Amino acid sequence: MTGHDRLQRLRSLAEALEDVRILHVNSTAAGGGVAELLRSIVPVCNDLAVDTDWLIMDADDDFFEVTKAMHNALQGRGPPLTEDMKATYRAVTERNAAELEDMYDLVVVHDPQPLGMLDHITETMPSAPIVWRCHIDLTDPIGDYLAFVSEYTNRVDHAVFSRSSYAGDMEVPTSIICRCQTSSSPR
Repeated sequence: MTGHDRLQRLRSLAEALEDVRILHVNSTAAGGGVAELLRSIVPVCNDLAVDTDWLIMDADDDFFEVTKAMHNALQGRGPPLTEDMKATYRAVTERNAAELEDMYDLVVVHDPQPLGMLDHITETMPSAPIVWRCHIDLTDPIGDYLAFVSEYTNRVDHAVFSRSSYAGDMEVPTSIICRCQTSSSPR
């Protein structure tokens, strides 16, 4: 349960976004932390009258094998990045981007999977800021993977991480979001 004062504060903050349309993009509807977060965040935003959608990518097993390798390699362990892997990634992200028809004022892409949609998003929604919400640790990535992902991340407007150490050497403005708990905070 949310305390009355906290709920009133959320409603007050949401009023500033009453004319803003937000899109969150990730790769799965279930089975991961991002899906669990979005399953809560999107309905809460809509309940607060912030027009928020959630796009789940349509992808096959080959794409998920590539992005699992990418996820692991960005955290320091993974196979060599091949041209075939890059082609699989690009084909799926470009196909998903082409199916995006609605217009948004803000787009939040979660983790590396939807980053390949950036070109289409920036072409069709040039005034919409793009935020990359990175839920993984980039402190010790494999260089080839980081270089590949950086082709996209260097073009987002902002990146958000859970810890400052996870941000690595991002070339865009970053923010840190953490749920800090003190010894007196309820668990």
